[in-house]
Amino acid sequence: MVIDKTQDDEVLALSYDRVNEQYFGGLVEKPNLQWHKASRRLGSYDYGTDTISMSDALRGAPERVLDYVMHHELLHKYLKYSAKGVRPHHHTKKFKEMEKRFYDWEGCEQYLSRMTRKGWFFFE
Repeated sequence: MVIDKTQDDEVLALSYDRVNEQYFGGLVEKPNLQWHKASRRLGSYDYGTDTISMSDALRGAPERVLDYVMHHELLHKYLKYSAKGVRPHHHTKKFKEMEKRFYDWEGCEQYLSRMTRKGWFFFE
């Protein structure tokens, strides 16, 4: 199934390009990329529309933090999900291992942790 790519944002496209090249060897096809109003979610990937949505709250974050969340969402696209039992598993052992390959993932997690304590964000 081919999904039209109709949504793009320059800042998110640059983040996608950096992350895709460095961590996926350029192999992940570009999804739709959009910002969403700050809610309870920093980032999400929609399998049905092939769309990564990033919270407006990340607009002022350091580039590496934006790239870290982009990396997380691209992992969803790259790995899909495991359908064991009745619930799909998105954050598998392999997912978590690959997530920790991101440069300064611990520093990014700390930044996001401080950010979420001030708000109420999480990412999927």
